[in-house]
Amino acid sequence: MQFFEMITLIVAVTSICEVLKAFARRGPKESKQLVAEVRALREELGAMKRQQNEIFLSIDASLDHMNRQALKEPRGTGPVHASSGNESP
Repeated sequence: MQFFEMITLIVAVTSICEVLKAFARRGPKESKQLVAEVRALREELGAMKRQQNEIFLSIDASLDHMNRQALKEPRGTGPVHASSGNESP
């Protein structure tokens, strides 16, 4: 390879590297927007998980309250269940 070909190759490689660096510098702006959107989605997901936990706790408390009510009722005053008559007490 001659001297001028070597210089041309070095200039071409350097130019390509500078172009790639310019594209890399533009990328973080889009990346920052993406990071902000992902952060917002994570916060929304966290809020949904907290809401789900509150719902489960509310259902659990309701079931617990219903069980306590059922235990306080005297026998025979609870809901009437249909039976076939074949069951033994």
